[in-house]
Amino acid sequence: EFPYGTPFKSVLWQTQVRIIAKKILINNRIFLDDWFNQRFTAHLSRLSLMLSDHYYSSKPEVTRQWQDPNYQAYANTGVNAESGYKYRKQKLDEHNIAVGINAGDIAT
Repeated sequence: EFPYGTPFKSVLWQTQVRIIAKKILINNRIFLDDWFNQRFTAHLSRLSLMLSDHYYSSKPEVTRQWQDPNYQAYANTGVNAESGYKYRKQKLDEHNIAVGINAGDIAT
């Protein structure tokens, strides 16, 4: 169950997905190969996503322009170094957008 809904409820995440989808559709060569059988490509894609996720999750600051104020799901938490208090750190839409952008940068 997803009490706050999936990222599809975030207008900002939808916009980012739309931008990426348009880039993919413009590049007709992407449809010439069967990417599900490309183990090396799949490995590098997963590695890029994992590195990007680790990098962005470890950042103490957030990127407010990637947060839809109407979408309240959070991706992860942080811990205040002084008090030890846990807090909600990055909203899920922000996290997903950042991980996607950084994974693309890592892969290229």
